[in-house]
Amino acid sequence: MRIENRKVDLMEINDAPALDPIRVITENYRPGSGRIIIQCYTRSWTGYWGAMGERSIQQFFVDCDAGYLLGNLTTGYCGLMKAREAKHDDAYLLRIIEAVQAALRIEHEVPA
Repeated sequence: MRIENRKVDLMEINDAPALDPIRVITENYRPGSGRIIIQCYTRSWTGYWGAMGERSIQQFFVDCDAGYLLGNLTTGYCGLMKAREAKHDDAYLLRIIEAVQAALRIEHEVPA
């Protein structure tokens, strides 16, 4: 067994309108490759991108369309729910994604 310690960044977003606190964990493996984990209330979503140009995961997440991110973060999940539940969950996650993008813009001073 080999154990490695890695650096991750943790950001907590409080007071986002109509949302519980959001925890965002990001890990940049190398330029253009990284992972994000988003937690809100009792739910969590994770995404990995291995070809983001020279961007960090934070820059990439801010640059992407929220609908694209929604699709990536829910791959394989929505098929397990009824269509109505999936639509409700998608709207919830979309609000969370938009809050994360806004917080990352503020934290990294990226224009909208």
